[in-house]
Amino acid sequence: MTVRLAGPGDIPAMQEIAVRAYAPYIARMGQEPAPMRPDFAGHTANDTVFVWDEGEVQAYAVIIIGDGEPLLDNIAVDPRAQGQRLGSKLLSHIEVYLRDKGFSAYSLYTNVHMTENIAWYIRAGFTESSCGMQDGFERVFFRKAL
Repeated sequence: MTVRLAGPGDIPAMQEIAVRAYAPYIARMGQEPAPMRPDFAGHTANDTVFVWDEGEVQAYAVIIIGDGEPLLDNIAVDPRAQGQRLGSKLLSHIEVYLRDKGFSAYSLYTNVHMTENIAWYIRAGFTESSCGMQDGFERVFFRKAL
């Protein structure tokens, strides 16, 4: 297993994973999920992006570190690689990275219709902090202490 920082060469694989991972939610939400087509070029240039690489990229995570608490902006596992706990392993890597950077917590949000993701975040130790409309999406906001 290799978790590494993403580079420009990883963008096509991350885009494919995002489409495959989030496409099943279109019917449920009535629109494309926001993380389905992120600006990976901007994220790899300006944010922290990790990929899980086993000879090919199988998962990714985008962390935005600004002035406040870090935001896990997007995490996805290729549906062909699901069931291997790659998401959980990637979260563990992120948490070690953030702790080493001196952070004591981080946050994320997901769509209210992504019930599987909500359940997964709760199992991973996140606590719901609020919910509401943002950018035309019904979102649930989570936070996790490190």
